[in-house]
Amino acid sequence: MASKIQVINIALRHLAEQPIGAIDEGSEAANVMGDLYDYALEDEIRRFPYTWATRTATLAQVEDETPPDYAYVYQLPADYLMMDRIIDNRTSTTYSTDNRDYNNINMRYREWAIRDDKLYINSSSICLEYRVLEVDTTKWDPSFVMAFSYKLAELAGPSITESERLIARAERNYIRHINEARASNGNERNRDTRLSEDYLNARNA
Repeated sequence: MASKIQVINIALRHLAEQPIGAIDEGSEAANVMGDLYDYALEDEIRRFPYTWATRTATLAQVEDETPPDYAYVYQLPADYLMMDRIIDNRTSTTYSTDNRDYNNINMRYREWAIRDDKLYINSSSICLEYRVLEVDTTKWDPSFVMAFSYKLAELAGPSITESERLIARAERNYIRHINEARASNGNERNRDTRLSEDYLNARNA
């Protein structure tokens, strides 16, 4: 599987540029990619719940904090990036940032809130499904590696090449490859969701 430098060099190849040897080597290409890489990766992970960037954890209560508007406070994981779902372990009720889960769009603000590094809610035992900034490229799907390399080429292109044709091609290829990456990973996620629902149904039978 590609390393960070290899992902960057794939992006440079899309722009017909020479590869770099290290992110801190001082070349223009290395400097531009170094500036863009982490921000672009976080943006991609925030846009889609890839299985390799998703974690599940039962959160620990913060005992010494008693907010006036919620019954319980939980410490978010150290690697927390954003929330996907909250599952009440006692009732199997699921809370989500997806507005389709609610008849009233404002309901989610009454039932839970995230402030700084803590989760506030009225459930006494919860499990959190959340995303992390997964920088370990060995855990990425190959389809995402290619899609992300095109995104880097698209973003870095104006700074390191004068070829508008190559930049436009990178943009087109990014759209195609990111749709394939999301579709492939979405199929895996749907299988995981069905297994989770079967488990919950069996447990509550």
